[in-house]
Amino acid sequence: MFDASPRRSFGVVPQLVVPLIFGALTVAGCRSVDPSPQLSRAADAVEARLGARPAWGAGAPALRNPLPTGLAIERALQVHPTIGARLAAVEQAEAQRVAAERLPNPSLTAALGIPIDGDGGTPGGVGLTAPITALLTRPDRIATADAELRREVLALADLAHRLAEETVRGCITVHHLREQVALDDERTRVLERLALLRADLERRGEGTGAQLAAAMDTLGAAREKAAASRKALALAEASLLSLLGGDDPGAGCPAIDASTLPPLSAIDAGMPELTAILADRLDVAAAIARVEAHGARVETAELERLGAIAFSLRAEENFVGRQGLFPGIRFELPILDPGDARIAAARAAALRAVHEAEEVVRLALLEVRRATIERQGDAERLAHLRDTRIPAAEEHLRLQGLRRAAGEGTELEVLAANLDLILARRTESSCSADLRTSRLRLARAVGEPFARANDPRASDGAVPRTSETRTTKKEGGR
Repeated sequence: MFDASPRRSFGVVPQLVVPLIFGALTVAGCRSVDPSPQLSRAADAVEARLGARPAWGAGAPALRNPLPTGLAIERALQVHPTIGARLAAVEQAEAQRVAAERLPNPSLTAALGIPIDGDGGTPGGVGLTAPITALLTRPDRIATADAELRREVLALADLAHRLAEETVRGCITVHHLREQVALDDERTRVLERLALLRADLERRGEGTGAQLAAAMDTLGAAREKAAASRKALALAEASLLSLLGGDDPGAGCPAIDASTLPPLSAIDAGMPELTAILADRLDVAAAIARVEAHGARVETAELERLGAIAFSLRAEENFVGRQGLFPGIRFELPILDPGDARIAAARAAALRAVHEAEEVVRLALLEVRRATIERQGDAERLAHLRDTRIPAAEEHLRLQGLRRAAGEGTELEVLAANLDLILARRTESSCSADLRTSRLRLARAVGEPFARANDPRASDGAVPRTSETRTTKKEGGR
C-alpha cells in the first residue's frame, strides 16, 4: 500500500497541490455499475440457440391451452429461481469488474502542533497516502474480473439453454404419456371384452378355465400398467407445472401443442464436426474463462509478493513558520511472510481449473456423441415401426375382420389382432417421445437453434452447425 503521514499545511500552494494530485488518481478509472450490456450479451447467446430472445426480468406470459413449446420456454425463463440467481450473479460480477478498475482511496492525515516549551506558533500539516501496489496489480485484477464476468455471462446463457431443453423435454413427456394413457385405456377395454368372451365360452363348454384365467391375468396386468401410466403422467405434469411456475396445486396442466414439438422425420446419422461445436459450447467457454481468471490471479499473487509499497506526500509548517512538501515512500519487508504460500495456492487453483475445464470438454464430446447415436437409433426404431410393424398389424386386423364377416373367424381373433395394433401404436408413441427427446438433446449439445429443431420442415439431410456451415461466435466478454 501507499503509506503517508499527512500534515496540515497553512500555505495555499501546499493545500492545493496534495489534493489535486491524489484526487486525480482517485477519480481515474471510475465509472458506474451497469449490468445491462452484459445481460444483453447473455440474451444474444441464448437467442442464437433458442431462436427467440429472452426478456430478462419481464413479466411471465400467461399459459395457453394448447401450450406451444416456445411460450413454455419463455415462461420458464422468467419464473425459474435459478435464472434470477444467475442474473444477480452477472450484476455482482459487473460490480466487481467496476471495483477492479478503481484505485483504492488515499488516506488523509491532518495534524496540529501544540508547543510545550512556552514559545508561540501553531505548526500543523496535512498529507495523503496512496498504495503503489494497487497500481501494479490493477491490470491483473481487471483481467481477473473480466474473465469472471465473462464466465458469469456464459453461465447464465448456458443455464437458460439447459432450462429451455428441460422445459421442451417436459412438454414432450406430457404429450406422449397422454397418448400412452389413452392407448392403455383402449387396450384395457379390449381385454375386458376378451375376458367376457372367454367366460361365455367356458360356460358353454367351448373354452377352458385355464384360458379364462389367462385372459383375466392379462387384463389385470393391463390395468396395472394403465395405472402406472397415469401415475407417470401425473408426475410429468407436476414437473412441467413446476418449471412453468404453477403455484396452484389444483391447477391442471394444459394440453401441449404437438405442432411445436421437435419433428419426427429421420435425419442423417453422420457425426457432427466436434471441434467447431466445442468452440460454441457455452459450458466450455465458461470453463475457459474460469481458467483465464485463475491465471490472472496467479499474476496478481506474484506481484503482491513484493509486499506493500506506499507513496506519501506531506505538506507541513513547522514551529518557526517554515513550510514544505515532503514526498516519501514506504516498503514492506517480506520477511515473515514472503508470499510463496499464496502463490502456490493460486497456481494450484489455476491447475485445478485447467483439469476441470478438460473434464467439461470431455463430457461435452461424450454428450454430442451419445446424442447423435441415440437420435439415429431412435429414428431407426420409429422407421421400423411405421414402415413394417404398424402396417402389418393394421393389415392383420383388417384380414381378421374380413374372415369374421365371412364366418371363417371369431371375435376372439379380431380382438387379439386389435390388441397387437394397440401395442404397436403405444410403442410408436414411446419411440416418438424418445426421438423427439434425442433430437432436442442433440440440438442443445451442438448449439442448434431450438426453433429449427422444432420446425417440421427442417431438412433431413444435413447435420446442423458443422465447421462448414456454422459461424463461431464469442459470447460474453468485453
